Amino acid sequence: MEPNKCISEASAALGRELTDDEAISLFTEVQKRIKAAKATSGPFDEAIQRAGEDYAKERSKAARIEKRNAAISVKLRMEVTDFIITQFPNDYAAGLDAFLVGSNKVGDGTRDSVAARQVSATKNYLRGFITDLEKAQVLKLLTNKQSDREIANALWSIENPAVSAYTGPAQIKKVADIIHKWQEVIRIHYNNAGANINKLVGYIVRQSHDTVKIRAAGKDKWIADIEPRLDFTKTFEPGDDAKEILGKIYESFLSGIHLKASENITGFKGGTANLAKKASAERVLHFKDANSWYDYHSDYGVGSISDAIIRQMHVAGQNIEMMRSMGPNPRDNYNRIVEYLRKSVPTEQAAAFNKATGKKGYLENRLAEIDGSTRIPGDNILAQISLWARFIQTISKMGGSVLASFTDIPSIATELRYQGFDMTESFGQVFSGLLQGQRREDYADIYEGLGITADSLIGALSSKTESPDNMPGMMSSILQAYFKLNGLTWWTDTLRATAVRTMSFFAARNKNLSFDQLNPDTSRVYRTFGIDAEKWDMFRQTATKAVDGKEYLLPNEIKNLPDDVFVAYLEKRNIKATKTSIEELKYEVTSQWLTYFDDRASYAVLEPDAKTKAFMNQGHAEDTPVGASLRVLLQFKAFPIAFVQKTLGREIYGRGADPSAGLFAALKNGNGEAMGLAQVLIWSTLFGYLSLTAKDLAKGKTPKKPETAEEYKDLILASMAQGGGAGIFGDFIFGDMRNRYGSGPVSSILFGPTGGSLDSIADLYGRFKKGDETAAAAAKFIINHTPGANIFYTRAMLDYLVTYRIQEGLNPGYLKRMEKKAKEQNQTFFIPPSQVIQ
Repeated sequence: MEPNKCISEASAALGRELTDDEAISLFTEVQKRIKAAKATSGPFDEAIQRAGEDYAKERSKAARIEKRNAAISVKLRMEVTDFIITQFPNDYAAGLDAFLVGSNKVGDGTRDSVAARQVSATKNYLRGFITDLEKAQVLKLLTNKQSDREIANALWSIENPAVSAYTGPAQIKKVADIIHKWQEVIRIHYNNAGANINKLVGYIVRQSHDTVKIRAAGKDKWIADIEPRLDFTKTFEPGDDAKEILGKIYESFLSGIHLKASENITGFKGGTANLAKKASAERVLHFKDANSWYDYHSDYGVGSISDAIIRQMHVAGQNIEMMRSMGPNPRDNYNRIVEYLRKSVPTEQAAAFNKATGKKGYLENRLAEIDGSTRIPGDNILAQISLWARFIQTISKMGGSVLASFTDIPSIATELRYQGFDMTESFGQVFSGLLQGQRREDYADIYEGLGITADSLIGALSSKTESPDNMPGMMSSILQAYFKLNGLTWWTDTLRATAVRTMSFFAARNKNLSFDQLNPDTSRVYRTFGIDAEKWDMFRQTATKAVDGKEYLLPNEIKNLPDDVFVAYLEKRNIKATKTSIEELKYEVTSQWLTYFDDRASYAVLEPDAKTKAFMNQGHAEDTPVGASLRVLLQFKAFPIAFVQKTLGREIYGRGADPSAGLFAALKNGNGEAMGLAQVLIWSTLFGYLSLTAKDLAKGKTPKKPETAEEYKDLILASMAQGGGAGIFGDFIFGDMRNRYGSGPVSSILFGPTGGSLDSIADLYGRFKKGDETAAAAAKFIINHTPGANIFYTRAMLDYLVTYRIQEGLNPGYLKRMEKKAKEQNQTFFIPPSQVIQ
């Protein structure tokens, strides 16, 4: 068959003439078919004819998908621009900011941001996956890396006609079936959002490539190792030079292109990234069998199978919600939204809007945070220095972090007060939750319905999930163990579960009230997530009684409501009630309620969000000089920044005040702003004082006893700083202006804890140059930077048994001077250190 005839037939099948690009694509496909025919001695004409027929079918299907995705993009552009113009008529940039990362401003959907939905979707995948593993009693089996080869073989055999059914251990089969189930859920969600991902026979998990291992092996060894493990017929075309292609793949791994083109959204040459197409792309490397895949993964992959699954769910939550909110090509649609708003923005806003949306504008930083650009891992020297510096500071400085977290208690109570619930009862719920613990077995159904999964369980599954400073691998595993030992994991998991459970319980008590009958504060918060009266009516039908005799409303039960509940909603909006439209509505309503619980829980137990991280990272990835430096300089400052952005922002602007009018105008708004701010400051200061006292007790000291007005002022200021999430700064306000890490205020504030450590090293060098005594100071520095040495319940014992003896031996009289200094601050030691060593 002549090429022109092939093109004519393809055009006839499509019902139109092929474009030049389509004709070239068809010609390329025909050439592949000819090569295949030559290799098999098959007839050329049949090969060419099949190429034309297949191409026509594929293009016809692709055209339908493109048409659907174009419609999705237009619809979303209209919705986003309408939201911004309607809710933020005086500040289009703030409206775009709210769409991307959320706003404290009151309005319909102002908290239902892309970033909030990403967090909720990711957590929902993780929760469902972990819940299924727990129910099947195979959670621990997946965390055992010794089972990975068997799990890979079980996954390889699922729906794979080329291999026989898996006949290994039944528990392994359960694990594989659960993994496969959630991979299918994610695949379908991708397709619903605009992708076109077909089932792939022999799929295990997304293949990872450790650039450090690959670089260490070198090109020749890497190619020699991978080549015999590949299925050549699927990986290469007939006539391809396998070594040449593998060499190019090797170079792409070292450059990081494989990361930027798959798990992170970046621009492609000639235009922006189409996330739907990237999600739909088939594998480049196809392995012969499960053992070949596993052997390569062991040699050159990242982590275990459980690591890969968790990482896949993080990427899916990020990408799917970007596509659902911004279209199959999120960046392109974002650019179109910006251009439309730029043409219609009021003149007085134009300069500010253009600056915010420009190359170095803050909205670009927001977008970089939610599309994953700032989370591209780096293995260059700067990234490694940054990682190690933060790891050392965390592991040697955060042993008493649970003592600094007492302010989570009033944080939950003031958040619930903001939502219109009784603050006194809220305190009772929090203390009850701390006394009872999570009670995972008792509340299993409630936690599943609310989507509550402890971060500790996610950490148990993977060493690659994001740690507090986004540290990978072994560092993350050590930090997870460290925070378990110092009690922070239990504390945080328990309080988050308590906060979500309490919100659900309080909502259930209102189930007989219509939306208009709810406390105005409660309905106001619901509206910020796009929840209206009809969606409240759906939600209040999910009441479920738990073992404690209380009723709870559960978002994940919305999918089990009768279809009739959703038909009326669709018909009212002139949408035909089909199976697809009903399922889509169930997904939307469930997502909005889950986002409400996740987002408000991040206020209750304060957690930095995408807006906080965007402010800190300024759009820079860790493998850039600026990105690496910012992460070191701003270490431990995420919570103080989040406290200002979220907690104070909530009380000042979250009751209807116009942020553009300024702080004082907001406090005079008359909707409880001043009282709400006062409640936060009073309670956080009180519990900040309790944190300071607990830290002193852990050191073996009596609480501070101020005697003068100046000392009372210092103590109150220190308590306020501690209660406001600014724990690292609280010590500068009270005491000798050197913080608990041994650093001065300027170095720690400007250069982070690493700067403080460098300041101490410089001090030691200065002492040595002058001939001053350095041994005691050096010993103190080493002890303060010893991993795990500062865990609050072991530090006092370590001090009395080891540290004090070393310091006194190296610097006689040191302990007496230390006791005198404490006395000057109206404190004493329960057991004077100088007496112990005598």
